[in-house]
Amino acid sequence: MKRLFLSLLISGTVLCSGCSMVDHIMTYRSPANYSVEEAESVYRDLSVADNVYDNAVIVRTAMSDDVVFDEKSSVYDFDTGRSVFRTYNLPLNATNLKVEISVQIGETIFAPSVALLNKDKKLIKMFDFNSFEYRPYNDVVAETMKLKFNLNNFSAGENAAAYMVIFTKDEDLKKTTKIVHPAKLYAKSRREAIPDVADPLIPHSRLGAMTVLFSMDAESIDSVSDFLDALKGPIWGGEQHQYVSDDDDGRVGASVNVDLHDSNLKVVNPQTAGSSKTSGTSTAANHHTEAVKKTPGVPAGSMMKETEKMYNDMIVSAVKSGDISKAMQLAAEATNAGSASANDTLNSALRNYRRK
Repeated sequence: MKRLFLSLLISGTVLCSGCSMVDHIMTYRSPANYSVEEAESVYRDLSVADNVYDNAVIVRTAMSDDVVFDEKSSVYDFDTGRSVFRTYNLPLNATNLKVEISVQIGETIFAPSVALLNKDKKLIKMFDFNSFEYRPYNDVVAETMKLKFNLNNFSAGENAAAYMVIFTKDEDLKKTTKIVHPAKLYAKSRREAIPDVADPLIPHSRLGAMTVLFSMDAESIDSVSDFLDALKGPIWGGEQHQYVSDDDDGRVGASVNVDLHDSNLKVVNPQTAGSSKTSGTSTAANHHTEAVKKTPGVPAGSMMKETEKMYNDMIVSAVKSGDISKAMQLAAEATNAGSASANDTLNSALRNYRRK
């Protein structure tokens, strides 16, 4: 009898816990669906942090972080105004750290800026909200504002990005973001005539939700010729590329490459060949990435001999250890920094590696 009573008690407790969890899931509202007034009400009661570094998320491997700015968040007094924030401690030895930030669009939207700081907490790069691109809803992904960029901390020296801080600016809170009307997306998916309806304007909010994705994998290139073809594109810098076009259908565009060697360089987007037609539906405040000229390449042969030898030794060592991806990245870095021998060193090392 005691066992039966205990069993019923445990079952009842589990069922109640399950009900509580289901109730929470069913009643939860993303802060992206708060009105501006609701967000302001929650924001006024948030605690103020002394700094943005104490609770930084440590990034050492590939990871995904679902960020929710709500009543549990803290705020900090930035120069651009008080804001909720999320801070990440980045790996200083990463040669190809890929960062992707996807901001949820609901009744409102959080309009982030992204600051990169070195180990001395000096600002080295800033992505304003106009660096984000609108990604319309499709059958695969939800409607978001997205930013993608690549970091090469390994060769950046004092300008290596040790911290990434996400926050919003007071000036962006006064703006709205234009999205594509759902009726237009529906008509397009059915290959019907696009209706003449106004696109909604989404107000910016102090709160919201986003996903931040970090990855460090490098695509393997099997042949020397493939690798040399890959070297033709810039590792840092690039040209203007607008992601949203009439032919885009919500596909994700190329990542932004960040040159950490020149702290005055503006953020630029790599050009996708043949992609020049853009849609005027990105945002209400000319929400397109600013056109910036390609960074001039460093002349071959301008690298110091000691530095060139160091790179060549590291390339050979990486190939001998079987880490071809690392060898390719080192050769790419060296070539773009002015080495005239990195490609030949890689070719020779790969040929010797295949003979074994």
